[in-house]
Amino acid sequence: MRYYENMDLSKYYNSSWYDFAIRTVKELKLTGKGDIIFDVGAGNSVLKSKINELNSKWVGFDYKPRNKGINEWNLDNSIPKNIDVNPDCILLLEVLEHLLNPGMALNNIRKASKSGTYLIISTPNPYWSVIRIKFFFKGVFPMFTNEDMDNNHHVFVVWPHVLYKLLKNNDFEILDSYTIGVKSKFPEFQVHPVLIVKILLFGIRRLIEFFDKKSKGMSYTVIAKKN
Repeated sequence: MRYYENMDLSKYYNSSWYDFAIRTVKELKLTGKGDIIFDVGAGNSVLKSKINELNSKWVGFDYKPRNKGINEWNLDNSIPKNIDVNPDCILLLEVLEHLLNPGMALNNIRKASKSGTYLIISTPNPYWSVIRIKFFFKGVFPMFTNEDMDNNHHVFVVWPHVLYKLLKNNDFEILDSYTIGVKSKFPEFQVHPVLIVKILLFGIRRLIEFFDKKSKGMSYTVIAKKN
């Protein structure tokens, strides 16, 4: 069975995962006072004000909460018992790559969801053109080196076909997918020999992106819905 068939990543959105999440929440019309948005991996509560401005109710979670008002939730475990509401949407932005067991995490997210709950995921794109070039020349996988593991706890490369299987196994149907992040730009002019190298790398990136649409964005995002 070809698990990749519903996530071809041929569409591209030139913005951050935060902007993409807000745009998607609006498109899904989750902007009523009764709509509950779980922000799992809330960090510094960046999206709190933006979600609340939409008249939705923001509920933040993190493994180690940094700010007051964020609930502690280790995704290896079920949602804390003091949370007695089911969300209309769950944001899981740049989280899965930090988890040693993303399958267990998605199972616990499934149990915290209700039928019809939307799930918006973003994670580093292993097909990104920059990664391909660096891997070719250096033989290491950028964003998932020993240094990234030690400093950022990047421990799991979320290949799209694997994510598709994990979502399917947890009763989530993929509705749409995009690559996101700033696309390759022609380098600024400077009188320096390195400019030639930058132009060459820009040309290689554009060539890769022309032949493989899913290599455009630094991250990719998936919109799914619980059956």
